[in-house]
Order: sequence, then C-alpha cells, then structure tokens
Amino acid sequence: MKIDVSKALNSKGIKFPFEICGKILYNDERINFNNPFNVSGEYSFNGNCIILTGSITGVLSYNCDRCGDENTVEINLKLNERVFPSQTEDCDYTFENGVIDLDDLVFHNVLLSLPMQLLCKEDCKGVCLGCYANLNYENCKCQ
Repeated sequence: MKIDVSKALNSKGIKFPFEICGKILYNDERINFNNPFNVSGEYSFNGNCIILTGSITGVLSYNCDRCGDENTVEINLKLNERVFPSQTEDCDYTFENGVIDLDDLVFHNVLLSLPMQLLCKEDCKGVCLGCYANLNYENCKCQ
C-alpha cells in the first residue's frame, strides 16, 4: 500500500486527505493478514517529516494459542505516525521520492495492538497434550 505525499512536500502545514485499501504481505503459523486493511486520514509536511493521522481498520485471521482453532478479530486503530525522508537515521518509518509504503507501518501498528496470547475465547480449554483432543468440544481420551 503506497501513498504519494509529494504534494505535501511543497505545501508545508497543509493537510491532505487519503484513503487506501490493500493487503499486507505477511503470514506465519499464528497470524494471517489475508484480508485487506483500510487506512484513511490525512497527512501533512511539517518541514522535517510527514505526519500521518487517521485510522487503520480491517479483519485479522489467527489461530488460537491454546486450541489452534481459526478465528478472526476486527482491528480498529488510531493512526498517528511520523515518516521521515529516507536519508534520516534512527527513525522507524521513511519515505523516498515522495512515496510512503504503508505495509511495515500498518503491520507494526496492528501487531503491537494485539495481546501477547491470542485466544478464541477467554475461557478456552486448549488441547490435551496426550491425546490432542480439543477440550472445548470433547473430553480427554487419555483416561
């Protein structure tokens, strides 16, 4: 997901609206970004960096950390980030040639908003380590 912010670089302090929808290219065994995310808000240039404000919304798929069942969670986050020119050192996000690639920014904001343990429900019973029965749906067969 990329936005062209070149207009703002010549218009210090003026706010420009933006809205973009796209997928994040990241998947692992636990979290799946298959669904598109919507990023909207406004950006402006303060003389040093681009300031992005707005929201990130979407649906994230994940596997429960206790039982392994597939689930989804709605993401609705506030966006407030600073994006610096690419030659700037020691900054989290950069832009080059007037274009910001939002993939890493969205990925990190979503990932940091998630709890350490992703559960299908608060009282998930998990699986038996002996017989691998999902204790949410069936009894342990080890007895």
